[in-house]
Amino acid sequence: MLMARSSAIASGYEDAIDLDRLRHDPAMKVAVGRYPETAEPLASQSTISRLENSASKTHAARLAVALVDQLCAAVNPGPVEIFDIDDTLCAAHGGQQLAFRNAHHDERGFATMHIYHVASGAPVAAILRPARTPKGTEVRTIIEHVTRLLKQRWPNTRIGWRGDSHYGRVEAMEWIEGNGSDYIFGLPGNSTLDALAARTADNLRFHHAKSSEPKVRTWTSFYYQAGSWTHPRKVVARLECSLQPDTGESIMTSNGMRQEVDIRYVVTSLKGPAEHLMKTSTAIAGRWRTSSSCTRRSFLRTACRVEARPPIRCGSCFTLPRTG
Repeated sequence: MLMARSSAIASGYEDAIDLDRLRHDPAMKVAVGRYPETAEPLASQSTISRLENSASKTHAARLAVALVDQLCAAVNPGPVEIFDIDDTLCAAHGGQQLAFRNAHHDERGFATMHIYHVASGAPVAAILRPARTPKGTEVRTIIEHVTRLLKQRWPNTRIGWRGDSHYGRVEAMEWIEGNGSDYIFGLPGNSTLDALAARTADNLRFHHAKSSEPKVRTWTSFYYQAGSWTHPRKVVARLECSLQPDTGESIMTSNGMRQEVDIRYVVTSLKGPAEHLMKTSTAIAGRWRTSSSCTRRSFLRTACRVEARPPIRCGSCFTLPRTG
């Protein structure tokens, strides 16, 4: 039944009701290993729907753990392993439960959260959730679940987490710091951070003016404490100075261009020089996105987008969609 359902979806027949006709199709019988003419018909729509709706929270939890087991069986861990946490918008087509309007994407759907092992590009977890920015407690819960599963299987490996700025929540950072792991998260800029980096930015402008290069970069680090943080944390800044068309808002250069300094920040628990930490963060992101782009497209697709069936929910984490 599973093979018949999967083959139908792969062939573009996403509705379970299509099986009422496809169950007699010779090619579909061959796909599941039966004789095309003499074999009994395959499962009908009602049988397939009963199979798909029989899944429980326990099944969903076991599927989530199976992904972690699959990774740990395939990868020989080193002293430190990095995991990337991100989300991708999956547009909803109907009245699916958990679907939410996302103003940034101007779509209604899910912001499927996913975790990948950076070195191998292998998927570790996927969580179906509304298309809204995750709360700090939600990020902490997911990181805690996955970290504990990984540490049970890799007790001698230190786990590192990388994510964009909406994953750098104080709840998540505090849990990671208190449980022997590391993180490097994006950090939104603000006037206080810009003031701390102002001297470095001024020096960069001076060196860029003397240089013939179109862009000049530098890196710096300092400690900063946001209002919601209980203590200062290390912030790394990447500064890039380049010439941009002048809009009359700053001092013009002789060729009608102006200097502009772009600053990107990350907050991290890692030790090391600022340039190394920022370049490592950038290299991790680029390598992960390149190596796993095809995997993400297939792994994150919500298989059946037409019928609105409630998802299988497992506590506050690991939610998988029902289909058919």
